[in-house]
Amino acid sequence: MQSETTHISEQLLKEITDSIGLNNHNIKLITYSQNFVYDVSDGINSKILRITSDKHRTRDQILAELQWIDLLKANGIHACAAIKTNGKSQIISFESPTDTLHCVLFERAKGIPISSEMLNENLYYLHGALIGKIHKVTRKCPIEISNNRFRWSNNRLYTSDILEFLPDNIKEKISEISKELISIAEQLPQTTETYRLIHFDLHYDNFYIHSKEAYLFDFDNCSNGYFVNDIAKALWASVFTYHRKSQFQEKNPFLDKSIAGPIMECVWNPFWDGYRSENEINKSWFEQIPLFFELIHLKEFVHHYRHKVPYRSEELKNIFLIEQKQIERREIPICFDFKNGKAK
Repeated sequence: MQSETTHISEQLLKEITDSIGLNNHNIKLITYSQNFVYDVSDGINSKILRITSDKHRTRDQILAELQWIDLLKANGIHACAAIKTNGKSQIISFESPTDTLHCVLFERAKGIPISSEMLNENLYYLHGALIGKIHKVTRKCPIEISNNRFRWSNNRLYTSDILEFLPDNIKEKISEISKELISIAEQLPQTTETYRLIHFDLHYDNFYIHSKEAYLFDFDNCSNGYFVNDIAKALWASVFTYHRKSQFQEKNPFLDKSIAGPIMECVWNPFWDGYRSENEINKSWFEQIPLFFELIHLKEFVHHYRHKVPYRSEELKNIFLIEQKQIERREIPICFDFKNGKAK
């Protein structure tokens, strides 16, 4: 049985890059999470090489991702598309002794990454408008594309990763909560106005700013899901990741639920003004954001255990113990009235 590749040796990387015509390029690892992501440069131009285990995403799933990106780009969204390698295909599959690796060369995004100095109403508006435009275009996406992509609830962080990476004393409890939350969410209406392909990871690290426009990348988590789930992920990241880093540097202050509410209030109105400039959504969906915040909190909790973050220090261990209790009690770490857009 093949196993998922979690390390690529220099020799294997050379075999892969040579096979797709990159033998004269400088290759530098940017990150490894669930994919291997490399910067590829010929000294003049730079591109992104993503290598994915078949155990993480199948070839058909990746093809659907690339087709959706092409659709978004054709409709005026600055999405970094795949480049045909050797002039033949957007995907080159490479057989290693233990796995099948799918290699895709992407355009590199124009512009600059988001910095703490850019956290203002203009950014929140642009963020909302970007998501709104994606949802508007996606409502007309051919069903054949979405059929080859998985449902949001089949993400491994909601299923197998819980049992594989969480400590034995909590994995069963968290698994049951995950199933319960997904069951509740899956009963919500699923129409072309509410449920299609979503990016599902559209935070500030996944788009750059160039000439006051957003250039979007990293579609690996795209899946069939609720538009409100996409929105919830964006709002969660705005408040709990970027403002936390900018204002506190540490995670501890956000364990106090009263801190996040006023920050969400600053983000809320410009974000929705931006979203509604491109797409409409019934305000009744605002009341579902806490449910999807719970699901996002649980998903990120599992993701951090997958990468052994809670084991790095005693302080982190204690923080994740608090988060575990929040998830088990079905609490979200924010005091906010989502119906009226106000901090409590």
